[in-house]
Amino acid sequence: MAEDDALQEAFVENCAIADNGRQRRTGVIAKLVGARCEVEDVLLSAGGSMVLTVQERVRLSFLMKAIDNIVRRIEEC
Repeated sequence: MAEDDALQEAFVENCAIADNGRQRRTGVIAKLVGARCEVEDVLLSAGGSMVLTVQERVRLSFLMKAIDNIVRRIEEC
């Protein structure tokens, strides 16, 4: 019986650790997606088009792709 209790306790602790890691990944993904949306909003806005140079818009587009890649990698973990 004591051995079963120890196994159950270890299982519960491992699940809690996994849940905590999952919550952290979810939080990071949410922030990255939010940042990507902000960059996209700037690129799509009329004001952003007038203020930013073509090179800056291209760099922001690369940034959006980089964020997408990072999110994809984190989701695969």
